[in-house]
Parts: sequence; structure tokens; C-alpha cells
Amino acid sequence: MKWLIILVIFISGCTSGDYLEESKPVLYNLGVDIPDAFVFDGHMKDYFLGKVFIEFGTEINGSSGLKRLPEITYVLPEGTPVISPVNGVITMVGELYSEDYYISIRTSEDSAYLVSLEHVINVKVSSGDVVSAGDVLGEVAPYSGGYWFTEIAVWVGGRTITKYCPFDFLDESLKLEYADRINTVVYGWEEFVGYEVYDTADWTSPGCFVESFIEIV
Repeated sequence: MKWLIILVIFISGCTSGDYLEESKPVLYNLGVDIPDAFVFDGHMKDYFLGKVFIEFGTEINGSSGLKRLPEITYVLPEGTPVISPVNGVITMVGELYSEDYYISIRTSEDSAYLVSLEHVINVKVSSGDVVSAGDVLGEVAPYSGGYWFTEIAVWVGGRTITKYCPFDFLDESLKLEYADRINTVVYGWEEFVGYEVYDTADWTSPGCFVESFIEIV
């Protein structure tokens, strides 16, 4: 893993737009099977924000004030597979505060970006494994209240951490399809609960309120 250590040091001092553009990963899915993974349940109305698909950049009042959520979050049934969005190499599998796991992937040795799936259990991969888009990485993790969830993030880390809208990294040939898939979940959920939940007019891309932002950690 020597190359990874060198790369992180390099990235911390390299923020040129050209370098970031050249090393962008290409996503072929968004970490779960949309919309088929979603099964609506009336109890989910009591879940965080009353949503089953929580958008990147959603503003909430946190313990230290107003903040944006730095991932797309999915509320899904127990046992739902979490899948690799990219072709690449597992760079790290680590334990989170919530006693579940995150899995980080790079699409190439010199890519500035990491693609991460967070809140995963029954992990099926290890650091150094080569994965293809669609490979099963594990399953969604439990959350308090009997819910199960996982999150996807695309980010660059150095002196600061910048998170990006995952949708914007989808292969161009898939963007229209995934816009429809996301809307199927969003409008299906609103029909199920009987009222409007999502402010899609404020999205910069499907499932995202902003293109990117610096995460405060």
C-alpha cells in the first residue's frame, strides 16, 4: 500500500482543476439497486426527515448548528445488498462509530477521488481486492428504531475534504436512466405517504442539492 500513502501526500498539495478532472471516477450505479431495492413501509415515515432517499447536501440542524449531509442515504430492507458503483481496487475497509463499516474504492492508482459506501455489514471484500461495478460488497446496516440504511459518497481528501454529488459521476450514457430511477423512488414514496416530501426543483442534479462542498469535520 506504499503507493496509496504517496498518493495521499501528493493529493493534499494538488488541487488543480485539470488534475481533478483527469482523475474523475466513472460510476455505473449508485451503490444499491434503484428502484428495486426500495420497499415502502409506513413506519419509515418516522425515519429521519421522513424520506427513504435522503439527498446529498440536505441541510439539517446538527449539534453544532446548520450543516449539509455529505452523502446520499438510502433507507432499505434488512439484507439489501450494497454493490460497487465502479471498477477499481478496495483501498480500505474500516469500522465506523456505529459499529458497522465503510468501504473505500479507487478507480485507478493515480485518481484523486475515493468512492465510499458507508454503513455496511457482512462485508465481503478486503483492502487490495479488485472489484467490478455491480459486485456485492456487503449488506445495509441496522439503525436505531429498526431501520436499515447505507450511504454513498464521492470525495477528495487532503488538507480539507470535499464531497461531490455522486450522480454527476455516473457514466454519461446512464444519467437519463438514473434520473428516471431516482424519480421512481421519490414520486413512489410521495404517493405512498400521500404528501409531498421532496423539493426536486431545488436539485442541482437528481438526488443532490449542491454539486460539491467542503465537509466540516
